[in-house]
Formats: sequence, structure tokens, C-alpha cells
Amino acid sequence: MTIGTQLYSPREFLTKLQEGQIGRPIVFTGMAKANDQCDDELLFAHASNCENWIRIPLSSILQVEVLDIVPCKDHTHPLVRLHLKRPETEEGILFSSLADISSIGTSRRLSLLRIQRREDSIKQGKDNCDDCPTWMEEADGRWCFVGCDETSCIYRWCGT
Repeated sequence: MTIGTQLYSPREFLTKLQEGQIGRPIVFTGMAKANDQCDDELLFAHASNCENWIRIPLSSILQVEVLDIVPCKDHTHPLVRLHLKRPETEEGILFSSLADISSIGTSRRLSLLRIQRREDSIKQGKDNCDDCPTWMEEADGRWCFVGCDETSCIYRWCGT
């Protein structure tokens, strides 16, 4: 779970602030797919493992932000940010808080890293990714190259 952005007009923000309705957004990043057995749910995997899917009712979701299409074994899934509605029950608030604590280490695994491409490649307008290293090493694992655009090399956390 990560902190998301909430946008309000100045009047809307003041009203929500006065009514105590400003709270930390609930946002999860992971893979999503349709639930073939229920049109009122989507399936969500909270990591890069597509073997453990969680059913999420559409009525619990404020919005879905598509970030990318990511590989998973021999297929792909959309990488999304789910913006969920705030829980209203004590139990829901408790589980939301526990999920927030337990997900601190997973955010890097689900994020993309963009590194500025070499200046000479940008100036020459090269559209291939030859100047992007295949991977970047860190103490606890590595970032694997997934592609590039005009200005950036793009990497996904691939672990150890």
C-alpha cells in the first residue's frame, strides 16, 4: 500500500477538512485481471506472482490507474494502482492499518525505475535502447531492463 494523491477544489478541500473527511488514501500496486466468474469483481495479485489472486469487489474501488503491462511467466498482466474506498468498520480500519505496515518492503518490487539515457543518445535521437544497461545491481538484488523511451531507460525490480 502506498500513499496516493487526492485532488480537490479549494472549497471541496475546506469542506472535507472541516468535516474530518481527509484521510490517508488506500492505494495498492500490483497486477490485475478480469474475474471470468463474476462481473462485479476484479482479480488482483499484490506482487509479481500471478499464482495468488485476491477477489476485489468493484464497489470497493474508487479508481484503477494502469501503469504498465508486465511479463508474468509466458504471458502479461496490467500493472495497476488500485485506489480503494476507506473502510468504515473497526475491523476494516484494523486490516487496512496492518496491510500498510506489512507492505513497506514490497513497494520497490512493484515499481519501475527510470534512469536518464546518455545525453549523446538523446541528442542524436536514437530510438533503440543500446545505451541502456541490461540490469543494475543493488546490495539486495537487481533492476532488470524492460525498455526505453526517448529520454529514459526503464527497469523493473527482479530481486536476487
